[in-house]
Amino acid sequence: FKMPRTRLSAQQTAIRRAANPRQQALYVMHPGPQTDFMLSSAQEVLYGGAMGGGKSFALRAWAVTFCMVYPGSQIVLFRQNYRELEDTHILAIQKEVPEAVASYSSAQHSLVFNNGSVLQFRYCERDEDVQTYYTAEYDAMLIDEITQFSQYQYTNLITRCRSSKPWWPGRRIRVTGMPLGIGHGWVKDRWVDHAAPYEVWTAPVSEGGLTRTFIPAKVTDNPALMKSDPDYLDMLKTLPEEEYRARALGQWDVSLSQFFTRWRDAIHVVNPFDITVDWDHYICVDYGFNVPYAVLWFARPVGTQTAFVYREQYGKGVALDEQVYRAW
Repeated sequence: FKMPRTRLSAQQTAIRRAANPRQQALYVMHPGPQTDFMLSSAQEVLYGGAMGGGKSFALRAWAVTFCMVYPGSQIVLFRQNYRELEDTHILAIQKEVPEAVASYSSAQHSLVFNNGSVLQFRYCERDEDVQTYYTAEYDAMLIDEITQFSQYQYTNLITRCRSSKPWWPGRRIRVTGMPLGIGHGWVKDRWVDHAAPYEVWTAPVSEGGLTRTFIPAKVTDNPALMKSDPDYLDMLKTLPEEEYRARALGQWDVSLSQFFTRWRDAIHVVNPFDITVDWDHYICVDYGFNVPYAVLWFARPVGTQTAFVYREQYGKGVALDEQVYRAW
Protein backbone atom coordinates (compact mmCIF):
# COMPACT_ATOMS: atom_id res chain seq x y z
CA PHE A 1 0.00 0.00 0.00
CA LYS A 2 1.27 3.46 -0.87
CA MET A 3 0.67 6.70 1.01
CA PRO A 4 1.31 10.27 -0.12
CA ARG A 5 4.97 11.15 0.37
CA THR A 6 7.09 14.23 0.51
CA ARG A 7 10.48 14.68 -1.12
CA LEU A 8 13.13 12.58 0.61
CA SER A 9 16.52 13.83 1.64
CA ALA A 10 19.70 12.47 0.03
CA GLN A 11 20.42 10.54 3.22
CA GLN A 12 16.99 8.93 3.21
CA THR A 13 17.31 7.96 -0.45
CA ALA A 14 20.66 6.30 0.24
CA ILE A 15 19.26 4.41 3.22
CA ARG A 16 16.30 3.19 1.21
CA ARG A 17 18.42 1.93 -1.71
CA ALA A 18 20.85 0.17 0.58
CA ALA A 19 18.15 -1.47 2.67
CA ASN A 20 16.02 -3.08 0.00
CA PRO A 21 15.96 -2.29 -3.72
CA ARG A 22 12.73 -4.22 -4.16
CA GLN A 23 9.39 -2.98 -2.91
CA GLN A 24 6.75 -5.31 -1.53
CA ALA A 25 3.21 -4.62 -0.31
CA LEU A 26 2.95 -5.97 3.22
CA TYR A 27 -0.66 -4.95 3.85
CA VAL A 28 -3.66 -5.29 1.57
CA MET A 29 -6.43 -2.96 2.67
CA HIS A 30 -10.14 -3.45 2.13
CA PRO A 31 -11.85 -0.90 -0.14
CA GLY A 32 -13.87 1.63 1.83
CA PRO A 33 -13.08 3.00 5.30
CA GLN A 34 -9.75 1.16 5.70
CA THR A 35 -8.43 2.59 2.46
CA ASP A 36 -9.87 6.02 3.27
CA PHE A 37 -8.06 5.92 6.61
CA MET A 38 -4.75 5.09 4.93
CA LEU A 39 -5.07 7.89 2.37
CA SER A 40 -6.53 10.65 4.55
CA SER A 41 -4.66 13.94 4.31
CA ALA A 42 -6.02 15.23 7.65
CA GLN A 43 -3.57 15.71 10.50
CA GLU A 44 -5.81 14.26 13.24
CA VAL A 45 -7.81 11.23 12.11
CA LEU A 46 -10.24 9.19 14.20
CA TYR A 47 -10.96 5.78 12.69
CA GLY A 48 -13.69 4.69 15.03
CA GLY A 49 -16.87 2.77 15.54
CA ALA A 50 -17.85 -0.84 15.88
CA MET A 51 -15.99 -3.87 17.15
CA GLY A 52 -14.45 -5.97 14.41
CA GLY A 53 -14.11 -3.09 11.95
CA GLY A 54 -10.42 -3.80 11.29
CA LYS A 55 -9.21 -0.72 13.17
CA SER A 56 -6.15 -2.24 14.85
CA PHE A 57 -5.02 -3.87 11.61
CA ALA A 58 -5.37 -0.55 9.77
CA LEU A 59 -3.39 1.23 12.49
CA ARG A 60 -0.48 -1.21 12.12
CA ALA A 61 -0.65 -0.95 8.35
CA TRP A 62 -0.48 2.84 8.52
CA ALA A 63 2.47 2.72 10.94
CA VAL A 64 4.50 0.23 8.92
CA THR A 65 3.78 2.07 5.68
CA PHE A 66 4.92 5.38 7.17
CA CYS A 67 8.14 3.78 8.43
CA MET A 68 8.87 2.32 5.00
CA VAL A 69 7.99 5.46 3.04
CA TYR A 70 10.05 7.72 5.32
CA PRO A 71 13.38 6.02 6.16
CA GLY A 72 14.85 7.06 9.47
CA SER A 73 11.48 8.02 10.95
CA GLN A 74 10.67 7.65 14.65
CA ILE A 75 7.00 6.98 15.40
CA VAL A 76 5.04 5.65 18.37
CA LEU A 77 1.93 3.54 18.99
CA PHE A 78 0.20 3.96 22.37
CA ARG A 79 -2.18 1.79 24.33
CA GLN A 80 -2.98 1.82 28.01
CA ASN A 81 -0.53 -0.90 29.01
CA TYR A 82 2.02 -3.31 27.57
CA ARG A 83 -0.24 -6.35 27.96
CA GLU A 84 -2.76 -4.75 25.60
CA LEU A 85 0.04 -3.78 23.22
CA GLU A 86 1.35 -7.33 23.15
CA ASP A 87 -2.06 -8.97 22.79
CA THR A 88 -3.27 -6.60 20.08
CA HIS A 89 -0.22 -5.39 18.15
CA ILE A 90 3.23 -6.72 19.06
CA LEU A 91 2.55 -10.41 18.39
CA ALA A 92 0.54 -9.63 15.26
CA ILE A 93 3.06 -7.24 13.71
CA GLN A 94 5.88 -9.77 14.05
CA LYS A 95 3.84 -12.15 11.88
CA GLU A 96 2.91 -9.44 9.37
CA VAL A 97 6.33 -7.87 8.84
CA PRO A 98 9.19 -10.16 7.67
CA GLU A 99 12.61 -9.88 9.28
CA ALA A 100 13.98 -8.77 5.92
CA VAL A 101 12.08 -5.53 6.52
CA ALA A 102 12.14 -5.11 10.31
CA SER A 103 12.80 -7.00 13.53
CA TYR A 104 11.24 -6.62 16.96
CA SER A 105 13.40 -5.71 19.95
CA SER A 106 11.79 -6.93 23.17
CA ALA A 107 14.31 -4.94 25.21
CA GLN A 108 13.33 -1.67 23.54
CA HIS A 109 9.67 -2.58 22.90
CA SER A 110 10.25 -1.37 19.34
CA LEU A 111 10.05 -2.60 15.77
CA VAL A 112 13.37 -1.63 14.18
CA PHE A 113 13.38 -1.32 10.39
CA ASN A 114 16.35 -2.02 8.17
CA ASN A 115 15.98 1.46 6.64
CA GLY A 116 16.58 3.15 10.00
CA SER A 117 12.96 3.74 10.98
CA VAL A 118 11.71 2.74 14.43
CA LEU A 119 8.13 2.04 15.56
CA GLN A 120 7.98 2.27 19.36
CA PHE A 121 5.24 0.58 21.40
CA ARG A 122 4.45 2.61 24.50
CA TYR A 123 1.84 2.75 27.27
CA CYS A 124 0.08 5.58 29.08
CA GLU A 125 -2.18 4.13 31.75
CA ARG A 126 -2.56 7.12 34.07
CA ASP A 127 -2.50 10.88 33.64
CA GLU A 128 0.84 11.12 35.41
CA ASP A 129 2.40 8.73 32.87
CA VAL A 130 2.49 11.53 30.30
CA GLN A 131 5.36 13.08 32.24
CA THR A 132 7.69 10.30 31.07
CA TYR A 133 7.26 11.52 27.47
CA TYR A 134 7.88 15.25 27.94
CA THR A 135 11.27 15.11 26.17
CA ALA A 136 10.20 12.64 23.47
CA GLU A 137 9.99 13.55 19.79
CA TYR A 138 7.95 11.54 17.28
CA ASP A 139 7.45 12.08 13.56
CA ALA A 140 3.99 10.51 13.80
CA MET A 141 1.79 9.33 16.67
CA LEU A 142 -0.79 6.55 16.83
CA ILE A 143 -3.15 5.76 19.71
CA ASP A 144 -5.30 2.64 19.82
CA GLU A 145 -8.62 2.63 21.73
CA ILE A 146 -8.58 6.38 22.30
CA THR A 147 -11.80 6.31 24.37
CA GLN A 148 -9.82 4.56 27.12
CA PHE A 149 -7.63 7.67 27.46
CA SER A 150 -8.44 10.92 29.22
CA GLN A 151 -8.44 14.22 27.35
CA TYR A 152 -5.52 15.32 29.52
CA GLN A 153 -3.46 12.33 28.38
CA TYR A 154 -4.26 12.93 24.72
CA THR A 155 -3.67 16.69 24.59
CA ASN A 156 -0.35 16.26 26.38
CA LEU A 157 0.87 13.32 24.33
CA ILE A 158 0.23 14.93 20.95
CA THR A 159 2.55 17.81 21.83
CA ARG A 160 5.33 15.21 21.46
CA CYS A 161 4.48 14.84 17.77
CA ARG A 162 7.12 17.19 16.42
CA SER A 163 10.19 17.05 14.21
CA SER A 164 13.06 19.10 12.86
CA LYS A 165 13.81 16.67 10.02
CA PRO A 166 13.84 18.38 6.59
CA TRP A 167 11.66 15.69 5.00
CA TRP A 168 8.97 15.72 7.72
CA PRO A 169 5.49 15.71 6.12
CA GLY A 170 3.94 17.50 9.10
CA ARG A 171 1.99 16.21 12.09
CA ARG A 172 0.25 12.93 11.50
CA ILE A 173 -1.86 11.73 14.43
CA ARG A 174 -3.94 8.60 13.93
CA VAL A 175 -6.29 7.22 16.57
CA THR A 176 -8.84 4.41 16.71
CA GLY A 177 -11.62 3.78 19.16
CA MET A 178 -15.16 2.72 19.94
CA PRO A 179 -18.01 4.56 21.67
CA LEU A 180 -18.24 4.30 25.46
CA GLY A 181 -15.25 4.32 27.80
CA ILE A 182 -13.96 7.15 29.98
CA GLY A 183 -13.06 9.25 26.94
CA HIS A 184 -16.35 8.85 25.08
CA GLY A 185 -17.53 12.42 25.66
CA TRP A 186 -14.40 14.33 24.71
CA VAL A 187 -13.61 12.07 21.74
CA LYS A 188 -17.14 12.53 20.39
CA ASP A 189 -16.85 16.28 20.85
CA ARG A 190 -13.40 16.48 19.23
CA TRP A 191 -14.12 14.48 16.07
CA VAL A 192 -17.73 13.35 15.66
CA ASP A 193 -19.99 16.29 16.53
CA HIS A 194 -18.49 19.10 14.44
CA ALA A 195 -18.65 17.71 10.89
CA ALA A 196 -20.03 14.90 8.80
CA PRO A 197 -17.98 11.69 8.52
CA TYR A 198 -15.07 11.95 6.05
CA GLU A 199 -15.28 15.76 6.00
CA VAL A 200 -11.92 17.39 6.70
CA TRP A 201 -12.18 20.54 8.80
CA THR A 202 -9.80 22.78 10.72
CA ALA A 203 -9.94 22.86 14.51
CA PRO A 204 -9.79 26.20 16.35
CA VAL A 205 -6.36 27.57 17.21
CA SER A 206 -7.13 27.07 20.90
CA GLU A 207 -7.22 23.32 20.19
CA GLY A 208 -4.09 23.24 18.05
CA GLY A 209 -5.53 24.36 14.70
CA LEU A 210 -4.94 20.97 13.05
CA THR A 211 -7.13 19.50 10.34
CA ARG A 212 -9.40 16.70 11.54
CA THR A 213 -11.67 14.06 10.16
CA PHE A 214 -13.75 11.17 11.45
CA ILE A 215 -13.87 7.91 9.47
CA PRO A 216 -16.54 5.52 10.79
CA ALA A 217 -15.82 1.80 10.97
CA LYS A 218 -18.40 -1.00 11.00
CA VAL A 219 -17.94 -4.73 11.29
CA THR A 220 -19.47 -5.13 7.83
CA ASP A 221 -16.56 -3.07 6.47
CA ASN A 222 -14.28 -5.99 7.35
CA PRO A 223 -15.01 -8.70 4.76
CA ALA A 224 -12.18 -10.86 6.07
CA LEU A 225 -13.93 -11.20 9.44
CA MET A 226 -17.33 -11.63 7.85
CA LYS A 227 -15.97 -14.50 5.77
CA SER A 228 -14.11 -16.27 8.56
CA ASP A 229 -16.76 -15.68 11.24
CA PRO A 230 -20.17 -15.02 9.64
CA ASP A 231 -21.92 -15.50 13.01
CA TYR A 232 -20.00 -12.66 14.67
CA LEU A 233 -22.83 -10.15 14.22
CA ASP A 234 -25.27 -12.54 15.87
CA MET A 235 -22.89 -12.89 18.82
CA LEU A 236 -22.85 -9.12 19.25
CA LYS A 237 -26.63 -9.11 19.53
CA THR A 238 -26.29 -10.79 22.93
CA LEU A 239 -24.98 -7.49 24.35
CA PRO A 240 -27.36 -5.15 26.25
CA GLU A 241 -29.15 -2.79 23.86
CA GLU A 242 -27.03 0.30 24.50
CA GLU A 243 -23.78 -1.63 24.33
CA TYR A 244 -24.97 -3.30 21.13
CA ARG A 245 -25.64 0.08 19.55
CA ALA A 246 -22.19 1.28 20.57
CA ARG A 247 -20.07 -1.84 20.04
CA ALA A 248 -21.84 -3.43 17.08
CA LEU A 249 -23.29 -0.44 15.23
CA GLY A 250 -20.67 2.16 16.19
CA GLN A 251 -23.27 4.73 17.27
CA TRP A 252 -21.81 7.63 19.26
CA ASP A 253 -25.12 9.02 20.59
CA VAL A 254 -25.05 6.35 23.31
CA SER A 255 -24.30 6.66 27.01
CA LEU A 256 -24.85 3.93 29.58
CA SER A 257 -25.65 6.63 32.17
CA GLN A 258 -28.20 8.60 30.16
CA PHE A 259 -31.83 8.58 31.30
CA PHE A 260 -33.46 8.45 27.86
CA THR A 261 -31.86 5.27 26.55
CA ARG A 262 -34.05 5.33 23.42
CA TRP A 263 -32.61 8.67 22.26
CA ARG A 264 -31.62 8.71 18.58
CA ASP A 265 -30.15 11.81 16.92
CA ALA A 266 -31.66 10.80 13.59
CA ILE A 267 -35.15 10.83 15.16
CA HIS A 268 -35.00 13.37 17.96
CA VAL A 269 -32.92 16.17 16.41
CA VAL A 270 -34.34 18.32 13.58
CA ASN A 271 -33.08 21.22 11.51
CA PRO A 272 -34.17 24.72 12.65
CA PHE A 273 -37.57 25.91 11.45
CA ASP A 274 -40.04 28.70 12.24
CA ILE A 275 -42.67 28.01 14.91
CA THR A 276 -46.12 29.35 14.05
CA VAL A 277 -48.03 31.53 16.53
CA ASP A 278 -50.88 29.03 17.03
CA TRP A 279 -48.66 26.39 18.66
CA ASP A 280 -48.96 25.70 22.41
CA HIS A 281 -45.95 26.82 24.47
CA TYR A 282 -44.65 25.43 27.76
CA ILE A 283 -41.80 26.23 30.16
CA CYS A 284 -40.43 23.43 32.35
CA VAL A 285 -38.08 24.14 35.27
CA ASP A 286 -35.95 21.62 37.15
CA TYR A 287 -34.84 23.47 40.29
CA GLY A 288 -31.27 23.19 41.56
CA PHE A 289 -28.83 25.30 43.56
CA ASN A 290 -25.69 23.30 44.43
CA VAL A 291 -26.31 21.27 41.31
CA PRO A 292 -27.30 23.01 38.05
CA TYR A 293 -30.90 23.97 37.47
CA ALA A 294 -32.41 23.54 34.01
CA VAL A 295 -35.10 25.39 32.07
CA LEU A 296 -36.52 24.09 28.79
CA TRP A 297 -38.92 25.87 26.43
CA PHE A 298 -41.29 23.61 24.47
CA ALA A 299 -43.66 24.22 21.57
CA ARG A 300 -46.34 21.74 20.48
CA PRO A 301 -48.38 21.83 17.28
CA VAL A 302 -52.10 22.02 18.05
CA GLY A 303 -53.77 18.63 18.27
CA THR A 304 -50.55 16.60 18.35
CA GLN A 305 -48.54 14.70 20.97
CA THR A 306 -45.16 15.91 19.64
CA ALA A 307 -43.28 18.70 21.40
CA PHE A 308 -40.17 20.54 20.20
CA VAL A 309 -37.55 21.98 22.55
CA TYR A 310 -36.49 25.32 21.07
CA ARG A 311 -34.59 26.93 23.95
CA GLU A 312 -32.67 25.85 27.04
CA GLN A 313 -31.00 27.48 30.04
CA TYR A 314 -28.78 26.14 32.82
CA GLY A 315 -27.13 27.62 35.90
CA LYS A 316 -25.61 26.83 39.27
CA GLY A 317 -25.67 28.68 42.58
CA VAL A 318 -28.65 30.84 41.50
CA ALA A 319 -31.46 31.67 43.95
CA LEU A 320 -34.98 30.45 43.11
CA ASP A 321 -36.47 33.91 42.43
CA GLU A 322 -33.56 34.70 40.10
CA GLN A 323 -34.12 31.43 38.25
CA VAL A 324 -37.78 32.36 37.73
CA TYR A 325 -36.80 35.86 36.59
CA ARG A 326 -34.27 34.52 34.09
CA ALA A 327 -36.71 31.94 32.74
CA TRP A 328 -39.55 34.44 32.40
